[in-house]
Amino acid sequence: MAVTRDQFEIRDELTVFHRPSGMEISTYRYKDPSQISDLTIRDARPGTRKPSPEEEHEIHQAARELLRELQAKPR
Repeated sequence: MAVTRDQFEIRDELTVFHRPSGMEISTYRYKDPSQISDLTIRDARPGTRKPSPEEEHEIHQAARELLRELQAKPR
């Protein structure tokens, strides 16, 4: 499964939702968004397919990049 940006729903600048896997991924507010590393993952909702470890890694990487961009936007 190729992870694409359009698979994510933006909840706010700290939280995104990956629709195909049902994962909600969030982080803390960082002074420097490029430093975002820690993610909080809420597991897939019932009825969704659990991603393979490789897919999960791709989802986390894509979410981390999206969250960096969201936090870097001026408020």
